Amino acid sequence: MAQNQEKILFVGNSFTSYWNLPNQFEKMAQQRKIQWDVSQTTAGAKH
Repeated sequence: MAQNQEKILFVGNSFTSYWNLPNQFEKMAQQRKIQWDVSQTTAGAKH
């Protein structure tokens, strides 16, 4: 039986995107042998 994969969604602003937090989070999970489907939706800064 296939195991369900957890999905993680990061909702944030330009800081979330700039520091690449979703990717860092996913790499930490992979180091612990945890497979998550990580995605993001971020808004850029308005000038």
